Amino acid sequence: MEAESEALLGQAIDSRDDAAVLALLQNIRPSNPAELLLHIAQQRLSAHDSGGAVYLLKLLLPAVEDEQVRLNLVRSFGIICQQLGAKEDARDCLLACGKVKEFVPLVCDTYGDELEELFVYLAECQEGFPHTNIIDLVAHKMEGWVDEFLKDERVRVECQKVKERNFELLNTHCTPTTVRLLQDLDEHLPQQSLFMVRGNIFEKSEGRWAVSPEGYLEGVAQGADFKKESQDIFVINCRSFFYLAVCARGHQSDETKSFPKGRFIAIDFRLLLRSMSFFSLQPFFQSPFVFNFIDNRDLFSSWMAMFAGRSNMLPTRCLCFGDDSFPADFENVSSVFMASFHSAASVSKANMEEYYKDYSFPQHNKLRILLLTSRFTTYIQYSTRDVAWGFEKNGCETLIVKEKPWDGYGVREEFIQNAIASFKPDMVFSIDHLRYEIGFGIPENLPFVTWIQDPLPNLFDFKGNQQRPKTQLDGGG
Repeated sequence: MEAESEALLGQAIDSRDDAAVLALLQNIRPSNPAELLLHIAQQRLSAHDSGGAVYLLKLLLPAVEDEQVRLNLVRSFGIICQQLGAKEDARDCLLACGKVKEFVPLVCDTYGDELEELFVYLAECQEGFPHTNIIDLVAHKMEGWVDEFLKDERVRVECQKVKERNFELLNTHCTPTTVRLLQDLDEHLPQQSLFMVRGNIFEKSEGRWAVSPEGYLEGVAQGADFKKESQDIFVINCRSFFYLAVCARGHQSDETKSFPKGRFIAIDFRLLLRSMSFFSLQPFFQSPFVFNFIDNRDLFSSWMAMFAGRSNMLPTRCLCFGDDSFPADFENVSSVFMASFHSAASVSKANMEEYYKDYSFPQHNKLRILLLTSRFTTYIQYSTRDVAWGFEKNGCETLIVKEKPWDGYGVREEFIQNAIASFKPDMVFSIDHLRYEIGFGIPENLPFVTWIQDPLPNLFDFKGNQQRPKTQLDGGG
């Protein structure tokens, strides 16, 4: 009878029938079924049936009250499975008690060339032990794993595709200077010290690898103070890739804005370029903001290059991630820039006023016409383009002033002033806007023509317009 029961037990084990196995064990040795279960598990392991052995061990563990005994059983079975070459069974065994910090190196060894799965496991461990950088337990192996991971042809091809898509986004949304700096840097970038697997960030800092699990990333993004509704134009300092990813997630929104505000990411461009191989910048450009990037290795030069020629969006606020010194740097650079900016604007305004002081129409062989419009219009910017074409067909020179492709809504008064000072137009033309709406004051001797396309309040609110009288050189039609 016992032989028959043992045969049935073997069949139940092979079919992984928990209920049948436990019932037969109780029937065969009612006094101590757990002891028999362990004995059979050890027999299976000796017979190189690692899968059956681990299966039986997992059935046994709930009956083992002493935690240390449970851990010792799991460790010994796991090591033997590993020695037998049964890596998946070894991993299944070592994880039978959940994530145990001391088992992490053993579990890591079971992944072999499954490096992507290994990195996901490490990220889960980091999240499971939030007060311990679990990578310390395997730091000596990380370099080799990362090298092998990055040598994988599939990984390299995918990284190249992600980087190319990111450069396409930058070409469309950012200044040419930003794109050129990153392209130049791409030819001299040293060894990769950053990668991302399924939302988990692996970043090397001060010679050590650190992990930021996806769940932690989401939590920080939700708690960060991005002030999405704010009208301020922010510079956001991102000292590490982790904060860049947090910033991207913090700005994700289905909201759209007709007149988007600016966000400028201050980041080491070497770090930004490395991130572009693993991380899509698309979330920035899908948000209801206009994004660009400032290289914070030389903040002053980058600031000057970014803002000196912008049609709008000078930063007014600073958000800081990971660098306490940055707010002071921001204040210093911003104040120096604004002083230089206002000085240049004063010179430009003086030159403009001097030129038009004794102006008589026209001053050039070809009539010069400056046209004002906005790229955030669905119709007027194209009407303005067509009007400029008509002027040119009739022998005039034209200059259209509107926001640059990488700028948000609105053109700074100084930008228009500089355009007038350098182009020296004989006439300013605008659709649906009047002279008084240009705040710095267009010289009275310079004719201003408004094409009235729509019955807008700024054109027909006579009570309001009385506060800003027209000159004799304002025209409308």
